[in-house]
Amino acid sequence: MTDLTLYHNPRCSKSRAALEILEARSLAPTVVR
Repeated sequence: MTDLTLYHNPRCSKSRAALEILEARSLAPTVVR
C-alpha cells in the first residue's frame, strides 16, 4: 500500500474535509502541519 502524506492547514476547510474523508475510510495519513 502507498504511504499517504497530507500537508494539512487546520485553518483551511478543504484541508479539514480531506482529513475527515481519509479518516472515515480508515486511512491513516502522515499529517504535516
